[in-house]
Amino acid sequence: MKNTSNEKKDTVINVRISTDEKQKYIEEAKACNMTLSNYVLHILKNKKITVIEDGSKIAQAMYDLNESLKKCMNDTKISVEEARLSVAKSVSRLKTCMEGV
Repeated sequence: MKNTSNEKKDTVINVRISTDEKQKYIEEAKACNMTLSNYVLHILKNKKITVIEDGSKIAQAMYDLNESLKKCMNDTKISVEEARLSVAKSVSRLKTCMEGV
């Protein structure tokens, strides 16, 4: 059930957790750029949130892959083997960055 803009939130659910658990949820919510309330609601509705700790590494690996592909498409002097190795190297870096995500 999605919350629509005209749906009023008028009920509170109280849950008792440890201080450490609450702090953990607060930190996870911040990592997702969410309020604690929205984070908990998202977990309840979707059952899973994946946090990518350092998205800049993944973004850089994707950029490198794109550059390798562009080079292969635009450089008429590059051999098929060079193109394959260049793209394989970029894909390998991206795969390494994505492990554990």
